[in-house]
Amino acid sequence: MAFSFGFFNSKNLDRTYTAENFNEYLSSIICDGIQDTYGAAFRPTANKLQLTIGSGKAWIDGHYFISDSSYSIDLSKYVDESLARYVSVGICCNTGESYRNIGFEVLPGTPATSPNIPYFTNSSTKTYLTVCVVRLSAGATELDVRDYRSSETYCGYVRCILGKCKVTAMMTLLEEANGTIEDLKTANDELRSQISELRAAMEDYCGEIVETGQIGENVFYTLYSNGTLLVRGTGATYDYDLAKNTSPLYNNDTIQKIIISAGVTYIGEAMFYKSKELTEVVLPNTVTAIGWVSFSNCSKFKTVNIPASLETIGSMAFSSSDIKSITIPKTVKTLSKYAFQEGRLNEVRIEAETIGDMAFTRNESITKVTIASTVKKFGASVFAYSTRIKSFVYEGSMEMWNAITKSASWFSGSDEFMPKIECIDGDIIYDKETKTWNEVKKNA
Repeated sequence: MAFSFGFFNSKNLDRTYTAENFNEYLSSIICDGIQDTYGAAFRPTANKLQLTIGSGKAWIDGHYFISDSSYSIDLSKYVDESLARYVSVGICCNTGESYRNIGFEVLPGTPATSPNIPYFTNSSTKTYLTVCVVRLSAGATELDVRDYRSSETYCGYVRCILGKCKVTAMMTLLEEANGTIEDLKTANDELRSQISELRAAMEDYCGEIVETGQIGENVFYTLYSNGTLLVRGTGATYDYDLAKNTSPLYNNDTIQKIIISAGVTYIGEAMFYKSKELTEVVLPNTVTAIGWVSFSNCSKFKTVNIPASLETIGSMAFSSSDIKSITIPKTVKTLSKYAFQEGRLNEVRIEAETIGDMAFTRNESITKVTIASTVKKFGASVFAYSTRIKSFVYEGSMEMWNAITKSASWFSGSDEFMPKIECIDGDIIYDKETKTWNEVKKNA
């Protein structure tokens, strides 16, 4: 029977500890894997026959490995001109007395007509995390990269250093809960739309109808005396010519609330332009696009739900409105230019892939901006003349931020109002004198 204990301060060298003692201790509370809060989490990308592994941090058996910049591997030497093969790329922790290090390792498979994937084999001195597997076709000029980082069998993530204490499982449950929340949000949007439709339908029986009309091949509207406009039907509404004021609802001073029924897929150009008394719009989960200036110059417009079905927000669609807070969901692929210009927004959260030129220009009330890691492209002067922004948060790493395609004047046409970009691993600060962005890592 034996007892062990630690760690205590040494007195007269009566307590001594080795690296192995710390490794053993750390391995008991930190599960092996990639730490997804550091850098690009070893994200693999390819350019022709060049494989690039992004920056990252990994833990293996209590040992840590950090790569603070991208690492490139030329795989051209593994190309067979007549047969295909697989190549595995991983991180190897070698505790052998002659090595005692961690680094990247390449394991080529055997060329064959139907090649097999080679897998790293752990030993008493070597432990592996497989980052990716690359398929090289016969005479290949491009790489077919298969990301293995999320595989719990071959790699996996360390989402919390207490992974072996079931916190990693809790994180998985949290992700599932987040998915459930998204589903509930979608269901809530649908329920809200249905309730609004039912209320409007009551007007058909006990309310006074002020006006009716057709605004699409299969889309019709009813305007009630209480200011509610109900749009029913299926498919797209018409586009209208703003210059000729052709929309039957143009410059309307009666409409206060618009309810779009499920089945309508598109809100046409200049449809509700300058509805001066409009305060609220309810959109169903069937709308996929909102056209140019659809709700523009509705100066009292305060409330709108952006449904998960929406893919495109047209140019100037919500310009000059009184909306205070907005979230653009990741389903929106294109947030067009001038979409929310000259508004009175206070807070903005953007998940859309593309943010158009001047999308939020002249919103002088904005104080907080949150950019999700799903954003891939910024247009020019997105926040031009929005000079009161105090918090600008990016929900990704600095490397991921730098990978976003950005116009040279992505934020503003002026250097005076460049904000600090707060990333998960540090801040990016603009130097007005040198006109450069400088990275300041956390705990640096």
